[in-house]
Formats: sequence, C-alpha cells, structure tokens
Amino acid sequence: MGTNSLGFMHPQYYDAIADIGTSWERPHPGPFYWNGLEPSQGSRNWTASDTYVQNAQTFGQNLQATVWPYAEWDQSGTHSPAASSIIFADELGLYRHAPVNTTAYAEFLTALVERYDGDGVDDMAGLTQPVKYWEISNEPAVGSDILFFDGTAQEYFDLLKLSYETIKAADPDAIVVPAGLAGPQAEVQAFWSDVFALGGGQYMDVITFHSIGGPYDLHWADMNTFLTAQGVGDKPRWITEIELSSPGLGQASIVDADWGKWIVKTHVNALANGAERLLYVGLDAAPGEAGKNLLDLSNADRANMPAFADVPRNPAYNAYKAMAGKIDDFTAVTATASTEASGSVKFTTSGGDVYALWGSGTAIPAEISGTITVTDLTNTATVIDAATLTLTDSPVFVQIGEQGTDSDSGSGSDSGGGSSGLVTVADASVTEGDSLARSVTLTVTLASAQASDTAVTYQTADGTAAAGSDYTAAAGTMTIAAGETSGTLTLSVLGDIAVEANETFTVAFTDAGGVQTVKATVTIAENDGFIWSASDYLAANPDLITAGITTETALDHYVTFGYSESRLLSFDGSAYLVANPDLGAAGLAANDALTHYKTFGANENRILSAEAYLNANPDLLALNFTDAQAGEHYVAFGKNEGRVTGFDSAGYLMLNTDLASLGIADLVSHWQSFGQAEGRRIFDPGAYIAANKDVATAGVDVYYHYVASGQGEGRSLTPSSLAVEGLG
Repeated sequence: MGTNSLGFMHPQYYDAIADIGTSWERPHPGPFYWNGLEPSQGSRNWTASDTYVQNAQTFGQNLQATVWPYAEWDQSGTHSPAASSIIFADELGLYRHAPVNTTAYAEFLTALVERYDGDGVDDMAGLTQPVKYWEISNEPAVGSDILFFDGTAQEYFDLLKLSYETIKAADPDAIVVPAGLAGPQAEVQAFWSDVFALGGGQYMDVITFHSIGGPYDLHWADMNTFLTAQGVGDKPRWITEIELSSPGLGQASIVDADWGKWIVKTHVNALANGAERLLYVGLDAAPGEAGKNLLDLSNADRANMPAFADVPRNPAYNAYKAMAGKIDDFTAVTATASTEASGSVKFTTSGGDVYALWGSGTAIPAEISGTITVTDLTNTATVIDAATLTLTDSPVFVQIGEQGTDSDSGSGSDSGGGSSGLVTVADASVTEGDSLARSVTLTVTLASAQASDTAVTYQTADGTAAAGSDYTAAAGTMTIAAGETSGTLTLSVLGDIAVEANETFTVAFTDAGGVQTVKATVTIAENDGFIWSASDYLAANPDLITAGITTETALDHYVTFGYSESRLLSFDGSAYLVANPDLGAAGLAANDALTHYKTFGANENRILSAEAYLNANPDLLALNFTDAQAGEHYVAFGKNEGRVTGFDSAGYLMLNTDLASLGIADLVSHWQSFGQAEGRRIFDPGAYIAANKDVATAGVDVYYHYVASGQGEGRSLTPSSLAVEGLG
C-alpha cells in the first residue's frame, strides 16, 4: 500500500493522463529493448528511450519499464527466428530467447539502468524523474498464439537472476519486477512453479500478474492461493494488466453507461483485498466492447491519431477520473463489504477519509453523518446532509464535510455547500503557443435556471503555472443570465519557447453570498517545439522505408539528401484533412493524405495543419477559430487572399531579438512588410539539425538547444554544403 496506486499501460494520450491525474505507466512494449538501443554489439543509441523518458517525466509519470533482452546479433547465430504470426511487436525482432552472450547483455543492462537511475553518473541529460522499476520480459509462459519469451523455466530463471544482480549492482534502490504472470491458467502456474522451485522468488522485489477479461475479483483469490503455495505470498502484488469483458464478469452484455461501475467496483475490490498497484490496459483498451474503454477511438486512424481534445470520452472516463481523484493516494484501506452487489470500503488519503459505497442494501457507516460531499461516477461533487444519502448499484465516493471550499481536490468538479445552486465547473486545457496568447474557456453550470441574473465572482491562482509569464491573472464577476443554466469565462494563456512540463493554474468561482466555491484546473499543454524523430521522418517519407532506410540511418539520410530535397520531417494525416475540409468531404482517408499532399497538395499550397495556419495569421487566431474552422477559412478566403500557410513566430523572434524588445505583436506582418527586405532570418529546425547532427542525436529540443547554447557556440543555422537561398 502507498501513494499513487493507479495507472495505465501504454497510454495513447499524455494529455488524458494529466487530466485524470494518475502517475504510473507501463509502456508496452516500450523503447527498452536491447536490439533497438544496441543494434550492433557495443554501439548504443539512446535516442528512442531518452525521448520516451523525457515525455513521461514531462507529464509526471513513473515508468514500470519492460526490459526486452533480445538482440538479433546476439541470437541469430545460435537460434532460429520465431514465426512472425506469433510475434508481438515487430520492432522487438523475431528472436525471443534468453541472451546468448550474457556478458554483453549485462553490460547493456548496466548502461541502461545507469542512464536513468538519477544518481548523477552517466545520466541522461535533463533527467528529473528516474526510472526505478524494471520488468524482465513479459508473460514467458504464453507461446501458443503469441510469443513474448521463447524458453524454459530454467532459462527464464537464469535470465531473471542475472538481470536482478546486474540491476541491483547498478542501482541498489531499483525495484526488479518479474515478467507478469498471465493469469491462473494451468500452463502458466506450471511454468512459474518451476521458476519458484529454482529459487526465483529471491530475485524479485514484487510479483505482478495480469487479469484479462475478468472475473470480478481480477483473479485475486486464485493468484493469492497459488503464490502462497509457492512461498512468495508475502511479496507485494500488483495487477499490471487489467481488461474487462461482459462474459468474464458474468454478464450477457454491459451498456456503455455501466462500464464505469464495473471498472470502479473491480478496482476498489482489488485494493481492498491487498493489491498495491493497478494498471488498466489503456485509455483505449484492446478491440472489443467499446464502452469499457475510457476514450472512444473506434473510428480513429491508428496511423494518424486525432488530437486528444477531439476524441470522445466514454462514461468510463469520468468514472475512472472520479476514482483516481478520490483514492489514488490512499495510505490505508478498510473494507466492511466488497462484492458486486454491496460495497463499503474506507480509504485513508491525503485529503482525509474517503468511503467508496454502492448497493441499495449496503449499510452506511455510522461515522458518515452531518454535511458530506458525494462524488458520483460522472465526477460531479454534491454537498448534502448524510441523512439524505441513498445508495444504488453505481458507486459513489463520500467525504465528511464540505470538500473544495478551501482546497482543490483536482477533480474538476469540487463543490462546497450552500443554496446558490452552483454545481460544477469543468477542467479545461489549452496548448501553449510559441509567442502569441491563446484563449481558454471555462463553463460554470447551475443546478437549475434562475429567475434573475446570477452573479459569480472568480479568482485565478498559481499552480505550477505563474501569472504574468504563463497566463494572465484575472479576478472579477461573471453573470449567468436569468433563464440560463450556465455561463462561460474566457482567460488568456501566454506563449513562450521554453522547454517545460505541462503547467496548471486554478480558477475559483464563488456564489454571491460567499457560501459555495467550485474550482477548475486549467492545464497548459506544452508544445515543446521540435524534437528530431527518425520514426516521424520515415513515416512522412515512406519511400525511404522501401529503399531500406531505417531509424538508425534516417538522420544520415536527412543530412545528406533529405534537407536539400525539402523532405517533410513529419506529417499528420488527420491534421491535414482537418485543415483542408474539402478533401475530407471528397472522401480522402487520413492514411492516403500523405500521398495527396505530395502529389497535389504541395503544388496547391495546401495547409499542412490548422495550427500552422492560425499561427501564421494572428488575426484569425484572435477569433478563436477551431481547427476545422481554420481549414474552412483557408479554402473559402485565405487562399484567394494570399495568406501564408505557416510561420514560425518563435524562431523569428529567436533570431531577431530586437523585435521582442519592441513589443511587435504581429510578427507575420512584420516579416512580410519589413523582415524579408531587411534580410532577416527565420529559424528552420530542419536546417539546424542538418548543420548540427549531434543535436539531433542527443534527442534534445532544437529550439531550446539553439537558445541555450547554440548561439553562444557559434552554431551554423544551415549546413555549409547544403545552403538554401533565403536561409543562413
């Protein structure tokens, strides 16, 4: 037991994770595989893992990192490749045996752990959140239709022992996690019985198992019995893959609106029985019953995922968020009842005791009395008298007293007491610009329409974001008109080019009598400029893949050829369609968008993304156009008006610091009217990469590097052998 018990496998959207508030992630498969990080013996490239760790720490995620101990150069002379039909994650390769050259593997593992342990020795540049949890492969006993590990119990034991000893030597504080047990199946238990009989229990700090499909107790009883029989029942236990299904829960079907109930009940039950960490399979779980997924990505093009803000949230999303906001940091738990039909579980949290309750026949604990705050699975908090609390089969979280009046619980729906009728104010997020201010709108909702205008005062407060540098402080009174049930407040978020984590500030809304306060959290999502990605470069130029260019050789290709050929560094097919709505109306699919752009769009001066178009035309940005509206504007007006489709305001200011001191707001107009004639330069991240290959290899933000050190080092903005007119 301990703080931060909830998390996800392979979350598709860090924005969603930040919104939900959990802090555990299990990348699956993740970037920590031997073949990818050391493609030839002794030659290591940490770009992929550095980038992943940087992204995770930006959003405050602790990684349970899976080590995949497979390298083709290590195994190809000894073993045969596995059949591709049973291979999980092609990027891991077709060789899944234990390492042949154990010395080489130990050297790699030592370097890997040392790079992310946070001890200040050989650490990744910019490491702020060390990786302390290392899992050795995954589900080794599964091999009939999917292959994670191809070997015997003895071979896995030897691998686990070697990995444990190597990791502990590099970082004594590290936690070694054995590959997850794939449920209570007989073949799984037979394999692990052999591992434990060999002494495997002494080479693991925790034990993890998986629960795919159900049942209600997530296989807790079966796995507890098995582990106790193996003599390791005293070790901490985590369930690191949780996926639910109607049959597994004994139901013919479950409607979307009810999946949140099952997620919360199963998770609360597992925590009540002793589970210390629970990882749901993902925001968008494996294909199947869509409602059990938190986000609805059923119609998404997986090659070009839509922006988080554009993805529908299933009812399960708000249910999980309510649970995370109330009990994720619990330090003690006591269960009076915890079954599908009846639940009464008390969690001790940093915010006080929280009771998870459900079931019409459940006895309400005697200590729940007086004024209480009830948060339901829509993540709406309501203050009521305990005497009026009625339980149903839908769980609620109950706290004694008024919550949210003096402090923000982070749920986005904190609620105080009183008679004003304020109910909720939804959290909001906005992506930070490079230099121009952007707007974010909050909506305050009443319990019902009032006969006269309702005055609500508001006040911003710093969180990790600071007023004046990250957003514009605001305080005043807003009015919800008579007959209306909601009102909106628009605030200003400031742009910059600093590389930083997502930041937040809060806004408190108080009714006219000063009785009730509700709070919202505004998240400023960082747009960390441009970071070189070999995979993005290849995805934007698929002919290079056909030609045999790999992620290891992509940078060489770009420096030698791609820059002078004006190749795209990345391409977002979904953004291209949104920015050019006539193409979507004509039936163009996102996975065909790149071909269209190269064949027609480039010559037609099509917008690559609405973001670029709005940044290039601040008068449109000021109108708060959506991405779709921006695309429609360009098609209907912008093209004929000769508007530019993209402009790097941050790069322009960076190379022309006198403009910043002059306070010029419309940088595009300045460039068009004066900058070109004056010979001013625009920063081109691709050109900077081509001129300074080591910057890309280091995986650091290109803008930040130039501002922080490149200028002082006299770095070139363009490669001398590939000078392009108008740059350098």
